[in-house]
Amino acid sequence: MSCRFLKFPHRRNSAALVEPDKMTNATETPQYVTVKQFAEKHPAFSLGGLRSAIFWKREELEKSQAVAQLGRRVLINEPRFLAFVQSGGLKSVRGAA
Repeated sequence: MSCRFLKFPHRRNSAALVEPDKMTNATETPQYVTVKQFAEKHPAFSLGGLRSAIFWKREELEKSQAVAQLGRRVLINEPRFLAFVQSGGLKSVRGAA
């Protein structure tokens, strides 16, 4: 036992507070980036294309936890967004030619 637990017995180990079925490994931790950062990191996605896809598919993207909104800022959860694209979630985007 460390001294920290002896001094603060009311505090628990934060790892013990995470339910095992909720998060099994570190790869499930959300990796959020802004739309601009995502476009810079993945040149296959243009900034305008991403914004259009998020505008037209926001409900589906939020349901799959691929995007989140923090105030006015839209954040992309990289692994979930790429999985959404790979599963065909953006095959047809309304407004696209």
